[in-house]
Amino acid sequence: MDHLTEAMEDVAGADRAEMDPVARLRAVINDFGPQEVMAGDYREVIAESRWRHLRWTVVAGIGLTFLAMRIRPYILEPGWREDLMQSSWGSVMMFVDRYAFLIAILVVLGGLMLDRLRCLPGISAPRMSSQTVFRVLCTATVPAVMVLMSALAGIGALLYPLLSNGGLRDFGLEWLTIAALALLCSVLTRNLVILMRSCRPILLG
Repeated sequence: MDHLTEAMEDVAGADRAEMDPVARLRAVINDFGPQEVMAGDYREVIAESRWRHLRWTVVAGIGLTFLAMRIRPYILEPGWREDLMQSSWGSVMMFVDRYAFLIAILVVLGGLMLDRLRCLPGISAPRMSSQTVFRVLCTATVPAVMVLMSALAGIGALLYPLLSNGGLRDFGLEWLTIAALALLCSVLTRNLVILMRSCRPILLG
């Protein structure tokens, strides 16, 4: 809309000043170029917006997951980790809980460093190759998936002591933490789906 308004102002005193306003508007729109090119540029701008939004959602998710990790020892019964590690699936869950979280941090930091040090172009760069889009996309989707896995493992780690005690406790801080992690999983999944839908035409085009 900003570009359109500026273009209309530019032609106000030019040879199109005497044209009908509707015709002048159509002429200005035609000056922007073919519709296919405009649509491609618009897709790239939307994809970049989704990508940046997901990356900062991942950063917030890392903070929330870390907070949940720190408060677990204070809200669960002593020895909960040892009990959980006795089973093979519990060991796998705690492995994912820790190392998926670390991978997410490393990938996010690596993406930020690439943006700053190498001036990695954003998705909205003119006529960006699909390979560059894929590389930029991975810096957001990989940590998002890792945070999602870590949050799900954290939910499992919180639920296991509650279920192993023969039933669910009354509502407390445990359930608030589980609800926060579940909300994080929902937001990350939704943003991942939206981002992939936005980037799919660029990658295939």
